[in-house]
Parts: sequence; structure tokens; C-alpha cells
Amino acid sequence: MDYLQKLCSESVDIENHDESIIESSHEFYFPNMCHICRCFGEEANINLKRCGACQMISYCCKDHQIKDWSSHKQFCKVICQIKKEWKVNNVFQSLKSIAQKKALIYLEDDVDKQKYHLSLNNLNMRLVIETVTLLRRKLTKIEFQMISFPRICTVCYESNSDLLINCKKCPLSSFCKDHLNYSNHESECKKNIACFNTVRSIFYRLKSFTLFDKMMIDSPYYNATKKLPSSMLEFIEMRSSTDLTQFGKSDVINVSEDIKSTIFKRLLSDRFSRGFTTLFAIEKLSLNNLQSMVIHIVGSNIGETIVTDWEVILHFLPNLQKLQLIFIGPDVFSNSKETKIVCNLCKMENKKLIFETRKTLYHDYCREESFLKPDLIACFDPGFHVYKTWKKSIKVLNKGQCPLLVTAIHNVEACIDKCYIDSEYPSAKCIFNDNNPFAYICYQRQDIYYPIAANNQCLYIYESLDKKNKTTK
Repeated sequence: MDYLQKLCSESVDIENHDESIIESSHEFYFPNMCHICRCFGEEANINLKRCGACQMISYCCKDHQIKDWSSHKQFCKVICQIKKEWKVNNVFQSLKSIAQKKALIYLEDDVDKQKYHLSLNNLNMRLVIETVTLLRRKLTKIEFQMISFPRICTVCYESNSDLLINCKKCPLSSFCKDHLNYSNHESECKKNIACFNTVRSIFYRLKSFTLFDKMMIDSPYYNATKKLPSSMLEFIEMRSSTDLTQFGKSDVINVSEDIKSTIFKRLLSDRFSRGFTTLFAIEKLSLNNLQSMVIHIVGSNIGETIVTDWEVILHFLPNLQKLQLIFIGPDVFSNSKETKIVCNLCKMENKKLIFETRKTLYHDYCREESFLKPDLIACFDPGFHVYKTWKKSIKVLNKGQCPLLVTAIHNVEACIDKCYIDSEYPSAKCIFNDNNPFAYICYQRQDIYYPIAANNQCLYIYESLDKKNKTTK
């Protein structure tokens, strides 16, 4: 029972989940694709057939269903047994009634929103427990994804297969007849397709790290105009004429052009998303003319100190001579301070890039004698509502009396997290609250009840943090 509790209670990243699920890096599941050939949508020009017994997986033809039966058979029989025990036609049948009790759009309190999602997830957790118990083994990656991403109406969570129609363009969404022309799906549809390409490229991406790392180091920065690109996509297009050409010529990766492009975008945006997001905030806050700048990266992780290219900030701010980044969080390596090696252009202009890491929580760092007043504080995908330690750290974000930028993986998390800041600082002046033009290009699924996620997808910027109410004299 302890194992089952662990499997169901811990947060699991669907695309990179932990050891409690059997891993198979080259396999993945989407509810509206053929599980063998992975065709989907109107371009496939076929009508997918669901497994008539469990209704959880699709195939484009009888031959593909037969080919997959040996892998699917045991799971299918267990789902059918659960349906019989629960006395339902579909194991996700109760989702619609749960959603109808109180729709998310009518919930204002962040605690109520969390409770709403938990009530939906409880069914999935119960199903995982029952399935593992009957299987007497761990779930495979595919089986776990079949439970995490059921074929239900995107709007009302209807699960009756006879009432559902698949989106013609993406492999993830379906709609009942009442919500067939759902107007808000267009932007999510594009993300669903991008997510499909991201997941499909993961296996090949693992082979590309060494090559791409070297290529990125050797590639010159695009700093000729000193003008910030309008978006991450524009920046990638600026780089693609040289970088992607080198990537495409490599003998290491022999895959289709769309997979190469997805890998390229994923790695390039991971490297530059935080730097450009910071530059975007600096521009919005009119901090462009500072000659020296200290930035606190709060809740920092190893990727922010190693993967991210922070020198790009020096390249797009001609007046900036010294940039000191202080990475604060329990996940950095250790306490250290060093002056980084910069490019020849920066050397000629006597620019300095200093990294300092503080392996501690922010509220503890603020009490240290070494505390250095920041010009800007940045929190990248912090998950204020997830980690209890943020409760104390949020209270001291105003110590530096400087602007704050915060990102989130999707608008639901951004909405919940922003409530924490607004609650602590009632008069805080937010000057930007929208999608981040420099978000991570590649997308990931969390579960069927949340929007498609991407690192730094949403951004809000505070010009100042003030605890006093505006009505207070």
C-alpha cells in the first residue's frame, strides 16, 4: 500500500516521470492518434477506431489493433474489470458531474481552484491505484498516459465516445456536439500539435546534446542591431540560417526536418528564454540605461546557472558595463562567486559578467550580511502555491525596493501564483500581465485538466511592491 500511495500522491511530470513508472523513451500516447503509426487529424484522412472494450486507445485499422493487442491486452482486461466493479460504461464517466458542480471560470479564490483540480484528479488517482492493484505490477508509460489523458470533451468533460468528435487538427482534444465550435481552442490546438512534436522528438533529442552544445558555443550571437527581437520565435528565425544548417548537416541525427526543427527550437529557447525574458522586463521598466545592474534570481536551479545564456543581456544593453547575477535557492550547487569569461566583443568594451550563488532560501539570504541590494528580482516558474517555503520568502521580496518579474508555466498557475503576490502586497503596481513573448517554444502536457504547459509561458511584471493599501492615508 505504501508503494501505491507514493505512486499516486507525488507530483509526476508526464513526459519525464519518476522511477515509479516503467520508462520507454521512444513511446508515447495521445488519445486521438493511431497508437501504431501515430497518424491523426484530417491530414491522416482516416476515421480512428477506439478499442471497443476499454475505449482508451485508438487505431487507424484492424491490422494495427491486432499488432498492438499483445501489449494492450492485460491493461484492457483490467479496465473492463474496473468498469464492471464501478458499474459504469466508461471509467471517466463521473468527471462531467464533478465539473458541472462548479466550473473553474467562476472560481476566484486560489484555494478553491486548487480544490477543484484536486477533485478532478482524485478520480485519476483512484483509477491508478485500482489498476496497479489488479495488474500486480507498475504501470507502463503508455498505460499511465492513457489514464492521465483520457478522451473527454475539452469543455465539459463528457466521456461518452458516441457523443465525442475529435479535433481535426490536433491529437489531444475532443468535443461533444454542444461544444464542437469552441472558439477558445485555436491557440491551444497549435500548442497541442507543438507538444506532439516535442514528445516525438525526445528520443532523438537525447542523441543531440553534445553536438548542439558545441554548435551553440561556436555560433556568434546575433547582436548587430542592439534591438531586442519581438519574440523568441523571431530570434530563432534569425539564428536558423546558420545554426539549423549546421544541425541539419550532422550525421549524428538522421531524422525528419520537422523533428530537427523541434529539437533546435527546444534547445535554443531553453538557452535564451530566461535571458530574453529579463531583457523584455528591463525594457518595460525603462532600466535600459543602467551602467551596473544586480539581479536576484530567486528560487534558482542548476539549469539557470549552467544552461541559460545570461551574456545576451550584455549584448543588448550597450550602456551596461557590469552585470551581477545572484542565484539564490536550495537547488544551486554551493555558495560561490566568479567572474565569467565573456565574448571578445564584451572584452573589448570592458564588460563584466559576475555569477554569485547562494545555497539558501531567499528569506534567509535577506538576513545575511552579504545581502546585496538588487535592481531587479526574477522568479522563473517558482510555483508559489506548490512549495510552502515561498510563504516566508514572498514576504521579503520588497526588501530591495525594486521591480519584480515572475513567470509561470500556464495561465492557471500564473493566476494562482499572482494571488500570492497581490495578497501580500495590496498596492503593488503590476505593469504587465500576459503571455510571455520569450517563452520556451516547446510544450508539455501535465494532465487533461490543465492547459498545455511551457517554461516561462506567462509573465507578470511589478514596477514596485507596496504593502500599503492605496486607500490608506
